[in-house]
Amino acid sequence: MIELQRIKMAEVWVIAMALVLALAASTSAMRIRLKQKVTVPGPEVTLREVARVDGPDDLGLGDLVVAHFDPDQVSLLIALPRLRQDLSEHDVNWARLSLGGYAKCHVERVPLATTGPDSVASICAARALANPTHAIELDSPETLRDHLIKWTEERTGVSRDELSIHVTGMDSDVLATKTARHDRFEFEPASRSATLGRIPIAVRQYRAGQDIRTYRLIANVARRREAVVLTQGLSKGREIRDGDFEIQTVYVDHDGPLPLSCREQVVGRMAASLLRSGAVLYPKNVRSKRLVRRGDVVDVRCLVGGLVVRTVARAMLDGSEGELIEVRSERPRSRETFTVRVTGRRQTMLDLDESSFFGPVPPEEGAPARLPRSAP
Repeated sequence: MIELQRIKMAEVWVIAMALVLALAASTSAMRIRLKQKVTVPGPEVTLREVARVDGPDDLGLGDLVVAHFDPDQVSLLIALPRLRQDLSEHDVNWARLSLGGYAKCHVERVPLATTGPDSVASICAARALANPTHAIELDSPETLRDHLIKWTEERTGVSRDELSIHVTGMDSDVLATKTARHDRFEFEPASRSATLGRIPIAVRQYRAGQDIRTYRLIANVARRREAVVLTQGLSKGREIRDGDFEIQTVYVDHDGPLPLSCREQVVGRMAASLLRSGAVLYPKNVRSKRLVRRGDVVDVRCLVGGLVVRTVARAMLDGSEGELIEVRSERPRSRETFTVRVTGRRQTMLDLDESSFFGPVPPEEGAPARLPRSAP
């Protein structure tokens, strides 16, 4: 009898431990649940806009672009199998990620067309949603929207005709309500550093030194930019040519690196990853051609006074034009490593003023070694 009780207690303990481990795993796992219907500013649609993302997002999947609107497109569908395929291409760990929700998400785009120099954005009449979105207009007297626009201009350092501002979480009548002439407004964003994107804000209204009301809203702020936009998809490593892209006006809704904006920044360079048609190109999306490969024997030239000293070395890293790479001397009895700048196909130049060079200049056959001026 006692032995049977011990066995049962052991079984209960094992089950309890299994539940604890399962609970711990579930709390540390990432959960993605596809929504049924959303409205987004576009043209790019991110995962966080179409799905609820819970748990640690170490890979930054919430900002993953999962769809893109064509210029005249106003709606699209995102299916769960397609979303799973996109996530798989980013090498996610499915053991730590749970994907579910609706089978399809219907995405509608809110147009960002401007109507004149005195408008920040306009929105076409659309069916009201549970979480409404309202355009910010500038043709009314001193209202809460006026104060919000002025505050956004000062915070971003950008004039209102270059901005797109949409507000969620607040009734349009409240935004349009006139305020007393001497009322003062204090804006407290949830993030002190972010100036673009989704910004939760607490707005406190003061009258005669008294805090009379607090508003809570979410401002979706984007800045107008010229950008390189692909007109067709590109495979990884594909050279970008004229005809693969157009220069278009887009709205950038995040801080950080700016999109590439001119032909010279992309033509002749390579796609750094698989790129879809309609994608806005950023510096991380392209790379220069590899003119030097690791292990290549390269020519090294160095200007010494009025002379050009030439030697050979073996590249320790891949390099594109203008990049600094380390090379190792191939001369007998010399295994010095030094830094050179890539100038062409297996061609490099040694700059004696480069702070990363501390070894002797590789000499020609029979020529004495020279120390650089920056050497200690």
